[in-house]
Amino acid sequence: MRGKKTDSDVTTNHLCSDIWQIQVTVYSSTTLHKELYMKSRMLTLQVIFAVLLLGFTIASAGITSGKGNGNGEGDGPIHDFTSGEPFSFTGEIIEMGVPGNGFVLATASDNVTIFGIGPVRYWQSLGLEQPTVGETITVTGYTVNFNGTLKNIAFTITVGGIEVQLRDPETGKPMWRNFGSKVNA
Repeated sequence: MRGKKTDSDVTTNHLCSDIWQIQVTVYSSTTLHKELYMKSRMLTLQVIFAVLLLGFTIASAGITSGKGNGNGEGDGPIHDFTSGEPFSFTGEIIEMGVPGNGFVLATASDNVTIFGIGPVRYWQSLGLEQPTVGETITVTGYTVNFNGTLKNIAFTITVGGIEVQLRDPETGKPMWRNFGSKVNA
């Protein structure tokens, strides 16, 4: 019979509506909880991955950092400077700023390029200034073959009667990297 709704019909409709709202709320709450759980898990995995990547990057930097056996141009290590041919040149510096902490020296017979005189801070730590254009110096070291290119690597420089030890005579490692500076007057 279609007609008037009784109080029990209205109560039944409200009850059904309330039950449906409770089910939707429970379903929504469960779905929301699952979504939040998945997002937090994903964020946790991203943080772990970032930390691992950062750790690997830092460790790699420490492993691959320079140990003082390179030619100063950043293109690879020369492992044994002392296996080269020893040299001793005296002359006037005619050019500074050659890549690899170097300069050009005019000797009595030729112009030679010398590499590895060390950073300015090393010379300053000794209370000295690096030699400059126009100064007459004596430099000793070794000529080494690096991938088919001969390079004169300085071990000592004598300027104004003061000899500066640039590399360890046995290992060839730079003195500025070992804090073992030596000055002989």
